[in-house]
Amino acid sequence: MNEDSPKSENLMSDQHLEDLTGISYLLDLKNNSIADEYYRILKKSKHLNSSIRNLDYDIDNFLKEIKDVYLQINSTSIPLASTHIESMAEKNLVLVEKSLDFGIPENYIAQAMITFLGNLALDGHAPSIEFVYETRGEILKKNKELFKLLRDETSDSEKFKVIISFRNPGGRSLSGFMPPIFNMFQSSHIDGELGTIKEEFKVVRLKDFDDLQKFFLNFIHDTDIQIDTKTKGQRLFFARRYLAGISQVSLSKQLTKKGRNVSSRSIGNWEESNDDEPLWFKKYFSEVNQVLYEPLAFLIFGEKGGWSDTDAYGILNDWLIYGDSKENRNELGLPQVIKNFTFIKTKEISNQRKMAFNSYLELHDWKNDLPPRWYYKVKQIDDFWLEHWTRYFQTIEEKNLFNIMDLLRLTKDEQDRIHKIFWFIRVGNEKFKL
Repeated sequence: MNEDSPKSENLMSDQHLEDLTGISYLLDLKNNSIADEYYRILKKSKHLNSSIRNLDYDIDNFLKEIKDVYLQINSTSIPLASTHIESMAEKNLVLVEKSLDFGIPENYIAQAMITFLGNLALDGHAPSIEFVYETRGEILKKNKELFKLLRDETSDSEKFKVIISFRNPGGRSLSGFMPPIFNMFQSSHIDGELGTIKEEFKVVRLKDFDDLQKFFLNFIHDTDIQIDTKTKGQRLFFARRYLAGISQVSLSKQLTKKGRNVSSRSIGNWEESNDDEPLWFKKYFSEVNQVLYEPLAFLIFGEKGGWSDTDAYGILNDWLIYGDSKENRNELGLPQVIKNFTFIKTKEISNQRKMAFNSYLELHDWKNDLPPRWYYKVKQIDDFWLEHWTRYFQTIEEKNLFNIMDLLRLTKDEQDRIHKIFWFIRVGNEKFKL
C-alpha cells in the first residue's frame, strides 16, 4: 500500500498541473475574438480540413502549417497606427544619416544621438526639437531617395540646408502624433538663418559634429526625464525605441534574417508583457541582443565614456536581464543614456500566505464563485501560443476539458466555441466521432 503512495502523489501532481495549464489557456480563449481568430487560423490549414478522417496526422507538420498561416495573415494585415508612425519615422531618420557630412564613424554616431533625442520628443518625454545642418550635393547623390530631390544640374560642391524636426505631441491623441519631418533646401536660395520659428521648438544648429556632441552631453547630463523600466518588457521597449532607435517592424525583419520568424505585433506584445520570464527572453534573447547592441554602441560612443562595441553587448545583455548595473561585467557601469533616463518602481511585497491560500481555494473550491482576479488580461495570438494551445487540445481528454470550463463558469456559447476548437484539432471535421 505504501509503495503505491508516491504514484498517487505523482498522479495528483500531474492532474494539478493539467488543471492549471487548462485554466490559463481557456482563460485566454474565453475572449471571443481570440478564440475566433485561433479557429480561423486552424480552418485555413489543409492538414485536417478534409472530408476524410485522419487519425494518424503528424502534429508537428500541423503546427508548422498553422504557424505559416498565422505569419501569412499577420504579414498582410494593416499595421497599427503606432507601428506605422514608427516605420515612417525610421525612414526619415535613415535620410538623416545619409545626408550627414561629418565623416565616418561620426555620421553613425550623430544619427544615433539625433534619433535618441528625437524619439524622446516624439513620445512626449522631451520638448519639440529641430536639428539644422549643412551638406553637399556629392553626399546627397549617394542615396537614391535624396537624389530624387535634386535638380539634374546639381554639382557635387553645391550646398544644402537640412532640417529634421521632432514635435512633442503635447497630449494629442494617437492620430495627432507626427513622424519626424525631413526637409532639404538649397543654401543659395536662403537668406539668413533657416529653421522653425515656432517657440515650442528647440532649434539646434550644427556647424560640425562637435556642436551636436556638446548639446547631447549637456542634455543627458541635465535631464529630469525618468522612464519606468521595472519589467523586462519595458526594458526591451526602451532599448529598441531609444537606445537602438529602430521600429518594431525593423526588429521583426532583422530577427527573421537570423532565422526567428517574429511579427511586429508579437514584439508589441512582448513589450507590454509584465511577465518575469517573458517569451522573448526565454526563446529569442540572444538574437534580440545581437540586433540591438550595434546601434547602442554608436550611441554610447557619443558619451565619450571609453566604451567599445563589445562593452555595448555586455551592457545591454546585463541591463535587459537585471535592470541595473549590479551584475554588470563592465567596470564602467551603465552609460548615462540608460542610468539617467530610467528607474525601477519597487514592487509592494505581497502577503505570500494569503496568495497561497486564495490560490488553493480558487483551484479546489469549485462550488464558490470565482473571485474577479481570475479574469486576467488576454494574450494576443502569436506562434508560441499557437503551439501551446494546439498541443494542449491534442492531449486533453474531453471530460477534463468540460470540468475546467465548468470551473471557470464559462457560458454555453463560450464552451461551444472552445469545444469546436478542441474537436477540429482532434478530429478535423464535425461530422466524425471523436
